Parts: sequence; C-alpha cells; structure tokens
Amino acid sequence: PPPYSTTGHASPRACAHPQRPSNTMPAAEALLARVGGHGMKPCFIRCGPNWTVRDLTKALEVETGLASPEQRLCIGDVDDCLRENTPVKELSAQEGILDLVLVHCPLERSEWQARVRASWTALRMAPAWARADKGLVLSAVQQNGTALRLVSEELKADRDVVLAAVWQSGRALEFVADCLRQDLEVALTAMRCNGDKLGLLGEAMRADRAVVLAAVR
Repeated sequence: PPPYSTTGHASPRACAHPQRPSNTMPAAEALLARVGGHGMKPCFIRCGPNWTVRDLTKALEVETGLASPEQRLCIGDVDDCLRENTPVKELSAQEGILDLVLVHCPLERSEWQARVRASWTALRMAPAWARADKGLVLSAVQQNGTALRLVSEELKADRDVVLAAVWQSGRALEFVADCLRQDLEVALTAMRCNGDKLGLLGEAMRADRAVVLAAVR
C-alpha cells in the first residue's frame, strides 16, 4: 500500500487525558496504549482484553475527534500500519504499555461518497466536513430520513435536504431545524409519511387545514 500522509487536514487535537492514568486493573486487563503522532501530545487509552486495533481506533475517535476510518496506527514505521483485525494483546508491549504512532490518512470525497452510497450508516463515522457536504448528506437521507440527525446544523435547515429526508421518513421531522417546521411543503410531505408527528410542526402548520387532513389520512 502507498505511504500515508499527515498533510491535507489539521492534525488531531491533543487527547483529553495526556497524563498516564493509575493502573488499578489486573495485569491481563490493564494494557495501555500510548498513542502519539505528528502535532499531537501522547495520550493513553486503556484497552479491553479482547480489543482489536479497530476497537482502539474507535476509542481514539472519541478522544481525538479524528474519524476512525481516517486513522492508521503503526509501531515505529509509519509505512507499516497495523491491520484492523489484529488483537491488541498480540502486539509487543513494554511493562504493560503499547507505544503506537497515529497517522492521519484523510479519505477523499469520492471514497466517502462510495461508502455513504453503499450504506447511509457510514455517515456515523464520517468527519465533520463530510456531514456538512450536501451531496453526501442527500445520498444518506434518501436511504433513511432519520440520518438527518447525523448532519451539520446548517444542512438540517437546508430545504432540499429536509424535503428529501421527510419524504423518505416522516420521523426525520424530529431533527429538522425550527425554521423549516413552519414550511408548508415540508409539513405536508412529512404528514403524508407519518401523521403522528403533527405535534413537531410549528403552530401555524398545526392549524393549517391541509396539513391536518394530510396527517389523519
């Protein structure tokens, strides 16, 4: 595989817990991963006994804000990255501490587009820029309207995105920006799909005869 680059996106922010935590767990369960990388302070992640490298990247996503699919973990050589299914306990550790290097490998838009088209659930792991990309978001909400909950606040107020979402599922109305809950077309579309969400509309829409009729039919 080609070498991974740390350029093109901002470096991951420092972890919330840069200091080594106290070790109170049995040795078999207390493996700590000390993870560092370009532009970030080392942080410690306490690994479960049955974790794989993929589990570790998910924990690092919470700590660093860097999406799991954009992470590559290495031991020393950044051109030799660990496989996702490798058990963490099989990696070489010194005195219960596993030293790893985190490399940021940004996915291109086309790669995220392919992932989201294959399954809207890919949006759950997508970076913030992808969740604010109108084309990617439209692809997701057309599959499942409730994917609207995963997108940027700006797109929750985008009429095209919202209409696509409520057309697919009236339940998406739960995640629509307040300004569009007063929109007649949005209201009618949502009620035709799921009339029991009438209470989520703005006051004027709840009193609109056409909207109410659409909800009860």
